[in-house]
Amino acid sequence: ELPPNAPTVAAYFVIHNSGKTADRLLSVDSPISAVAELHEHVMQGDLMKMQQVPSVDIPAGGNVMFAPMAYHVMLVNLKDRSLLSDG
Repeated sequence: ELPPNAPTVAAYFVIHNSGKTADRLLSVDSPISAVAELHEHVMQGDLMKMQQVPSVDIPAGGNVMFAPMAYHVMLVNLKDRSLLSDG
């Protein structure tokens, strides 16, 4: 459940590329946040770190899952929390 005053939340989803060529997600935006950023989790030594990425490659005929501990979208400075929902 989303903490009631969290200014930043993560968004998760799956991108399907049914095409015959690879594609690339270059950016994201959202009407409910001031900023939306592409992020990923990476291991650095013994620490898991979250970092912004410039793009995400989507393979031909493949899927990329945006999920906890993987790629995700960070929604920063939420404008309207009532528009958030699970699913």
